[in-house]
Amino acid sequence: MSEAPEANDQSASSDATEPSEPVSSGAPGGETVSQTPRKPKTRRSSRSRAGKRPVNREGARVDRGGLRHQARIFAMQSLFELDMTEHDLPEILTRLTDEEGDDLPQPIADHAIRLARGVHERLAEIDPYITDAAPAFPIPQLASIDRSVLRLAVYELLFERDVPYRAVINEAVEIAKRFGGPSSGRFVNGVLGTIVDRIPDSPSSR
Repeated sequence: MSEAPEANDQSASSDATEPSEPVSSGAPGGETVSQTPRKPKTRRSSRSRAGKRPVNREGARVDRGGLRHQARIFAMQSLFELDMTEHDLPEILTRLTDEEGDDLPQPIADHAIRLARGVHERLAEIDPYITDAAPAFPIPQLASIDRSVLRLAVYELLFERDVPYRAVINEAVEIAKRFGGPSSGRFVNGVLGTIVDRIPDSPSSR
């Protein structure tokens, strides 16, 4: 997969719902797209700042070295490529495992593949939640990183019921901040906070 520099780490705010600023691709018609994410790597945790925490952050920590975190990044990269190219998902996932080889532990590869396939298969159920939560920002107009991160997170909120919703939101915010634009973390945080309240049998008790 192609790579691009990571965005500067910025704190998320629970009351902001602005999308990230897409980076111009020079595509015909002035279309803009997000930067392509780079391969995941271990990073030291950013320091928390008072009044600058994602919604419902307490009770869950982001484990940047954990299996689920790494799998989410690979899944997001696969969804990003699927969104931005004409490549088929099986082709993308096969190349993911082939390129990483022994450097990609099988449990991480298996989880990433399951997440990416799940999002792809249930897109018709996922996107309406995003549309309802952010009506001012049509999905086709969202930066591709934001769109991919949101779709992955909503899939987990709806169908990965064993994962605490706080962890899903925190992870999505951190990934958006790492790979997206300056306001990606705030936007993703705000949208997911709204979506959680609208999910039937809300996972807020998880």
